[in-house]
Amino acid sequence: MLTLSLVHKIYQTIKGDIQSSLRQQDYAHALVAIDTYAAVAQFVNDEFRDDTIENALKFIGEECIGIRQPSDGTDSKKIIFYDQIGSTACLAQQYLRALNQLGYEIFYIFEKKKENIRPNLQSEVEQLCAKVSCYYGDYSIEKAKAIQDEIISFGANKLIIQSPAFGALGSAILYSLRGIQKYRIVPGDHHFFVGIDCIDYLIEFRDFGINVDLKRRNVPMGKIRKLMYYPIVESSVPFKGFPSDIPKDSIVIAAAAHEYKFHGSNRFFDIVKYILNKYPNTIFLFIGGKSKVVDDFVRRENLEGRFYSLGYRYDFIECMKHIDVFMNSYPWGSALTSMTAAYFNNPIISFHNKKEAADGLNSWFRETKISYSEEPALFEYIDGVIRNEEYRRREGEKIKSLLQTPEGFTIELGKILSSSSETINDFHEMNIDYLHDRVNRYIDVQNTFYPTVYDRLLVGYGLGTLFKFPFLLLNMQFLKHFIYRTRKTLAKKIKH
Repeated sequence: MLTLSLVHKIYQTIKGDIQSSLRQQDYAHALVAIDTYAAVAQFVNDEFRDDTIENALKFIGEECIGIRQPSDGTDSKKIIFYDQIGSTACLAQQYLRALNQLGYEIFYIFEKKKENIRPNLQSEVEQLCAKVSCYYGDYSIEKAKAIQDEIISFGANKLIIQSPAFGALGSAILYSLRGIQKYRIVPGDHHFFVGIDCIDYLIEFRDFGINVDLKRRNVPMGKIRKLMYYPIVESSVPFKGFPSDIPKDSIVIAAAAHEYKFHGSNRFFDIVKYILNKYPNTIFLFIGGKSKVVDDFVRRENLEGRFYSLGYRYDFIECMKHIDVFMNSYPWGSALTSMTAAYFNNPIISFHNKKEAADGLNSWFRETKISYSEEPALFEYIDGVIRNEEYRRREGEKIKSLLQTPEGFTIELGKILSSSSETINDFHEMNIDYLHDRVNRYIDVQNTFYPTVYDRLLVGYGLGTLFKFPFLLLNMQFLKHFIYRTRKTLAKKIKH
């Protein structure tokens, strides 16, 4: 089983490996080890920064890649978008579209070891960017210097980086750059990530992340900016319809989440049962991968014909156009799906743990109360949106009005980049002490579902994991996962 003490042992082993690699001048391996550390830490989140990691990245950037800065001045209307994700699932589209509207000449750099840019983002990049460069394959100082050369040659005085929790090469390059303002789109404000000190400004999207920056990442307020994003609601996938036996006058309530979102509490299902038992004209649709928890609930409560599991839907956006109410998952909320549902004027049924309110759904909707921590208030809201069609319509319109708009996003980004946005006027300080307690839930999810910590070790070290982390040879959970991954890899090689 994975435990916090085992995680800390893994941390120390990886950091020892990083220091050893630096002494041996194996900087490429040091960067891979840093990525592995970050990938492990983001699934546990018992820490939000590590000075040893930042110092290693700074050393590689300044001493190995070498400090550079533009020599002949820079153009204020040129900007670099450094992307280490390459997917429309994150914020590249919002930023690239806004930068284009603001009149910037954009140099898009994509850097990732294996995966390509996703096709739907690729076409947008080609339309909006003046220059595009892609870097694949293993890390090296030579590659870092080549990227650095392109950045310097382009002559921009601003750079925005979008990275996952890891992305060591990009962070090291940013440590090597001078004379360019560097902005980091925070990849996930609830988890650990590297490259905190190599930038000038962190761009957060809600108050929860700002509180984590101030209290857990040691970032001063002057280096933080806030920019709410908006859901992308475009879709080229036609609507595939809902089950044909749903009565036409039904009030359709949908939920969408991965199975782990329900782990640790039955409250979501208790609320569903309350609604279906009280209101015979309601129907539930569950959108997501196959879930034994959901299937067992439907069978145990005899809800066939009232609760439908639709599986993963590529036409999710179209589905949100054809429902009446959206229900958030619990105890882990689904923010982006809730925002997408809200865009189509759907009221949201949402319950949150009062202790964890700072990270609740309200923080995604301008700190307006749309999620409840007390059941009586929640049930009163549910009764209102189900019984009263006019109230349901007004609630849907109100919730949509709380979302960021593309126009508002562009205006606010322009202020951030022009340095006219120097203070965060609507910031709310929040108690985030509960983050210490939530670590055990992250570990429990790892033990119950997929052991991603072990998976990331095997991605980073391969067979070398057995030698670098010998204490894992006594861990049956790790050994089972090692055998599973080895068989899967061999099967793929035989197939090809």
